[in-house]
Amino acid sequence: MEDSASGHLPHAGISAIFGLLEMLDDLGDDEDIYKLGQSLNYELDDILPVIEAAELLGFVIIKEGDIAMTPLGKELVEKDVDGRKAVLCERLKEHPVFKEIIVGIRSRRDHQLSRHFLLEMFEAHFSPEESERQLQTAIDWGRYAELIGYNAETEEMYLDESQE
Repeated sequence: MEDSASGHLPHAGISAIFGLLEMLDDLGDDEDIYKLGQSLNYELDDILPVIEAAELLGFVIIKEGDIAMTPLGKELVEKDVDGRKAVLCERLKEHPVFKEIIVGIRSRRDHQLSRHFLLEMFEAHFSPEESERQLQTAIDWGRYAELIGYNAETEEMYLDESQE
């Protein structure tokens, strides 16, 4: 599902992804995506980015219109908040966008990347509007997973202390 060489981050919040996994865990088996959307009172257009994000992160698989949790997804649901952050952190380190960000941060003398630099990185693959959305998703996911930090005042991204 990658839209470019650097990868694409679906616009879905972490809590929505975890909510989807918890719902699938409660249901127990494969679930039809359309029926799942109805049972969650979501329009298909609203739930698809959440499903895409969960699939991208390796928590679910999609097959013939059905969605099922992977063993990693089941493991994640059973973890506490810190355990979930650790699993997500490891998954993000494998994603091309986060790999590029980490390399960029580590290559800088001050170990920070400016918002301007990050937007230029995304604009090599996306429109300016989509680049803003990609950056915001990267910040949100990376901060939740305690992989990266972002200082809104200086508009700089850096590695979380635990990642140094």
